[in-house]
Amino acid sequence: MTKHMFAPAAVACLVDGRSPRPEEVDEMAAKIWREAYHRLWKIEWSEVEPGSRLHASILAAALAALGALASFGPDMLNAAF
Repeated sequence: MTKHMFAPAAVACLVDGRSPRPEEVDEMAAKIWREAYHRLWKIEWSEVEPGSRLHASILAAALAALGALASFGPDMLNAAF
């Protein structure tokens, strides 16, 4: 299996010049979780409690990775979750 350096959602958003769709944000969050946190927490991304600080921080990282946080202010980030 070949790992891609960039998630397909990130490439699509960049090429199309658009904001990520919710499923793309979740896909990126799952990728970040698998690659950075899965070994430590021993749970799947789908098992991280929605609304928790951990969940929100991973979603914020996914939005940043997709280039979506550049136009978000702190209040907009909270509203996104």
